[in-house]
Amino acid sequence: MAVLGTLLRLPGRILRLLARRNTSDIVALDLSTLDAAPDLRGRDLIVVSADLGPAKVRSLIEGALPRSLREEFIGTVARGGLLYMLFRNGRMEHYSWVGMTEPHQAHFVAGKRDAVSWNSWTVRDARGSGLFGLSLNLMGWDLKQQGYERVLGAVEPWNAPSWKGTRGGGLACVGRFTLWTLLSCVFLRIEHAACGSSRYRFFYGLNRRKAPKLWHPATLPEPEPSST
Repeated sequence: MAVLGTLLRLPGRILRLLARRNTSDIVALDLSTLDAAPDLRGRDLIVVSADLGPAKVRSLIEGALPRSLREEFIGTVARGGLLYMLFRNGRMEHYSWVGMTEPHQAHFVAGKRDAVSWNSWTVRDARGSGLFGLSLNLMGWDLKQQGYERVLGAVEPWNAPSWKGTRGGGLACVGRFTLWTLLSCVFLRIEHAACGSSRYRFFYGLNRRKAPKLWHPATLPEPEPSST
């Protein structure tokens, strides 16, 4: 009986594990909390944007990134993405993307004064030095000067290094969503009102591109009061 009970519980455990791996927390940085430009800590910041012109964009990216990433990143800049790159002694140590919406697969819609950050990376031998948090604050300060009020992003709850950097950058969790995709066509999304709370909206369908976007956290329903 014990073996049978274990077997019956196994599918549920597998589904919970898969759900955990497909869940992302929505995080936000309130730019009003940034009172001064962050200290660069001996590094140089380069913001790569389409305004620099195709030749300059290509030269900056080709000089810092592996060949496998160059064309994709050049195309993302051309579509409106901003690439924030931190250098030390001429060597790139970290990059972070930001834009009004994530050009690849934005799962939530930003407000008019929100920017969305995604896909940050630090070279191996520079990890643990707080570059992710520094980059978030540098981009936040830059965006504040442009009139933005918040930077939004998504972090997997199980990704401890990303969460450490997110907290170091002053971002707080304001929502959560779970996304399921089967064979790249069957799509299910569950929206949560806030980190750790369940229910509320869900969507399923056969075409991810036609799925309604998850609204930015300011429009999510308030979490239900605790009964304890």
